[in-house]
Amino acid sequence: MIDILIHTSQFVVTLFMGYFCKQIGLLTQDDGKVLSTIILNLTLPAVLIAGLNGASLTQTIFHMILFGLGANLLSVLIGQWIYRKENATNQAFMMLAQGGYNIGNFVIPFIQSFLPPAVPLLVGFDIGNALMMFGGRPLMVDYAIQHDDHQFSIKAVARKLLTSPAFVVYLFMLPLMGLGWQLPEGIMKSVNMFASANSFLAMFMLGLFLNFDFPKASLANIQHILSVKYLTGFIFAGIAYFLLPLNETVKLTLVILAISPVATASTIQMLDYEVSPAAASFLSSVSILISLVLITLTLMVLG
Repeated sequence: MIDILIHTSQFVVTLFMGYFCKQIGLLTQDDGKVLSTIILNLTLPAVLIAGLNGASLTQTIFHMILFGLGANLLSVLIGQWIYRKENATNQAFMMLAQGGYNIGNFVIPFIQSFLPPAVPLLVGFDIGNALMMFGGRPLMVDYAIQHDDHQFSIKAVARKLLTSPAFVVYLFMLPLMGLGWQLPEGIMKSVNMFASANSFLAMFMLGLFLNFDFPKASLANIQHILSVKYLTGFIFAGIAYFLLPLNETVKLTLVILAISPVATASTIQMLDYEVSPAAASFLSSVSILISLVLITLTLMVLG
């Protein structure tokens, strides 16, 4: 438990160090975009390669893909039903906040530090997560609000996925896992060097993006949306941990995923449906802090 508190406190310090550097003008949110580019293209792929190298392609990974698809689908449907009588913008706000899990920038740094064997499980879940975030979920939102401006295109979805470095790593590493091949030790030394920087950079970047300017007009709406998100997450976590016949590592991974914050891609997509940038940014910031507390408590109790 002490180790968990020490590691979590390091994350918290790094997170607020990024926020403090922005507040005093040492760095700006634009610097966060630079860090995001480094993380998405270098350190996050390195973490995934390090976690998958030498791992076996098990049936559980394919089950995790289905969990990723199913959790997104059910979350979006729940959000749509609850806000079915709201206007189009609020419906989109709710649905996009429910579906999508912040795996690359948030869950992976935790798993990397506390539960390294679970990285292959995250990869499986994230494949389903990505397919829904960039394909199924926008289609569901457009259908629910009868939005004609967004035309669904398989080519556009494929382009989104194939230009995602993490997804390309999945396509490269999964066949190697299936064949039982490993990357040479010389390559892995360089990969591990990049991977070791990921947790710090990811938390520092999130700190630069934190925004606590209260959008008063949207505050009640944000409270409702977050309440639905985390209540749904608790239900999913309870089902995964107490009802599904899974081993402890898989159960703990699913619990952490269920209470993870709003995905970065979700925040960006909200702007396409006329959600105010202030509301989307504030929602994301608050969900990061809530998930930080919940995941820490989860690891202390179940880890």
